[in-house]
Amino acid sequence: MSSLDKKHRPKTLNAFAGNTTVIKRLKSLLADKESFPSALLFQGPRGCGKTSLSRIIPKKLGISEILELNIGSQRGIDHARNLEDNVKYSSIAGGGKFIILDECHRGTVDFFNCLLKILEEPPPNVYFSLCTTNPEKLIDTIKSRTKPPFIVKKLTTEEMKTLVTKIARKEKIDISGSSIMRAILTASDGIPRDALLILNSIKSIDDPETMLEFIKDGSWDEDNKEVNELCQILLRGGTYKQTMEIVSKLDGDPDEIRRSVLNYMAKVLTGSNNPKAAIIISNFYDSFWQVGKAGVVFAVWNCLNPTE
Repeated sequence: MSSLDKKHRPKTLNAFAGNTTVIKRLKSLLADKESFPSALLFQGPRGCGKTSLSRIIPKKLGISEILELNIGSQRGIDHARNLEDNVKYSSIAGGGKFIILDECHRGTVDFFNCLLKILEEPPPNVYFSLCTTNPEKLIDTIKSRTKPPFIVKKLTTEEMKTLVTKIARKEKIDISGSSIMRAILTASDGIPRDALLILNSIKSIDDPETMLEFIKDGSWDEDNKEVNELCQILLRGGTYKQTMEIVSKLDGDPDEIRRSVLNYMAKVLTGSNNPKAAIIISNFYDSFWQVGKAGVVFAVWNCLNPTE
């Protein structure tokens, strides 16, 4: 059985929660399919629906062949060349091809140069959707080949309440206590996918106190499992060896890891005012994307060895 974030992924633009300006723009573009742009750029925080929107578009265009690449792991020149070869050939199913490039900012320089050639002269009936959490890392020439970006934002508190209430009712999950709703809104921080992951994690729990404890613990967040494990051991005061074993498993942009740690600790402070969380925030506060993975190691070392 699929988790609630997948089960309730919006299938149509009308079912998409919030971001009404983005939806209106997309509907306007889709009203004239003949002039639909060959490349779109979706930017915004993780879990807010960039990829979901990208998956809806080809259905509206009558395209059944969809290729989805995660550029975080498919980021080199060989992957770009494979993509270049792929778009040269007509769709087997007919109706064109729609290619989703998730986390597109993580491509290498060679990847971007090859992608730029494709975007400059896209084959007929081939469309691209570029999705990114870090648009500032995309080269300007790539951005110039897309329409003005679709900025997908976090949901407002009221939008989140509406979404959580709707899904909880459908799934018969009792979150009638106001403290539970507040905890979900705090922990999900406007990110709909996180809210549904929380609901998925507590759907079999009957006791409200256990629900609250589980939500605040943060272990529901499978997308950040290793980061959550790191945060928990930092709060417990684990040994350097134990902590470094977790750090060695981290796979992702160091600055995204840093932001995830900050989000986790902010929730801890809100829920329990744990002073250790404040120390960890101070060590992860400044960006270290230029330092690379060593930045995570350095921040962790400072957390384990705080100065007086």
